[in-house]
Amino acid sequence: MNKFEENINAAWKKYQSEKKDELYPNIMLLGISGAGKSSLINSVFKRNLADVSNVKPETQGFDNIYYGQKYGLSVNLIDTAGYEMNQGDTYGNTVNETLKNGVRNEKIHIIWYCISIANERIEDMDIKILKDISNNAQIRNRVCVVFTKCDLDSENGEKATILQKIIQDKVRYDLPCFETCNDSSLELDIQKLIKWSAYQIDDKDLREKFIASQMHDLEAKNDRQMKQ
Repeated sequence: MNKFEENINAAWKKYQSEKKDELYPNIMLLGISGAGKSSLINSVFKRNLADVSNVKPETQGFDNIYYGQKYGLSVNLIDTAGYEMNQGDTYGNTVNETLKNGVRNEKIHIIWYCISIANERIEDMDIKILKDISNNAQIRNRVCVVFTKCDLDSENGEKATILQKIIQDKVRYDLPCFETCNDSSLELDIQKLIKWSAYQIDDKDLREKFIASQMHDLEAKNDRQMKQ
């Protein structure tokens, strides 16, 4: 190997090392099993990440952690396994522990709490966790409720309105709510969810990475490119 090749290899190894240590925003998805968390990920990021079979859990209590580097994304997605009705406080304790310690010692930047319109109800566990999160000064302003499967709602969104009122009355904290579904012809609040999430990320570089990762809000991407 000549000197030129050695320099190229050294530069490439340095780049790979720096890329490996690069920080990405962390988005955690919460909610009962079957709430539509994985489908929401696929819808926002236009990747069939939820269909990847070789992703293994790396944190107890979570189903999949999608590290962006592996999937061409500049965002990490923590897809929880979802709680079951017989779990008691186990799920809530796992959530609180993760918020405290983060993932790979990196903090959680955004929480999407998913509730399926198909269930037509808010579980007591949902209220408990949302209350706990809302009382956590570290994350409370970076949490939203995402109503999934809203194609099953009435035309005027009556079910989502009722569930949102229940959350406001019982949690007693003004949580932003967004309506989504798997039907690509009905985007509903997907773009609003993306914009809200981007603005809650304080760090400019991390915010830019989040915007670059999603495929819906092309206007936001164009604004970002124009400012460069």
